[in-house]
Amino acid sequence: MELLFSNTKLRKLFSGEKELYRRFGQVVAKRIMQRLTEMVAAATLQDLSHLPPARCHELINREPPTFSVDVSANLRLLFTPRHPIPRTSDNQIDRANVFSVIILEVVDTHEGKVRR
Repeated sequence: MELLFSNTKLRKLFSGEKELYRRFGQVVAKRIMQRLTEMVAAATLQDLSHLPPARCHELINREPPTFSVDVSANLRLLFTPRHPIPRTSDNQIDRANVFSVIILEVVDTHEGKVRR
């Protein structure tokens, strides 16, 4: 899949190990890089959804539609499909036709803290 970023600051943060290590620490930074590598290696969102460690799933009641993958026990990497978002006949996201996503943020889901 193609990875895009919601803003320039986020793109710079995720483009280098040094910045990730400084912001998140070595263990979490390596896990973020692993998730990004898995996302690039996946041809579609459907392929990513079958990777158990990542636990890719759609978040409920989010607009635009937002997906999450596990980074650590608490941290999640959030992303959304790039527009136009392909839909099935029953208006679900057609994961097999999502070839590009936009990285939004890394969130601590247990405390509601955003770490950009």
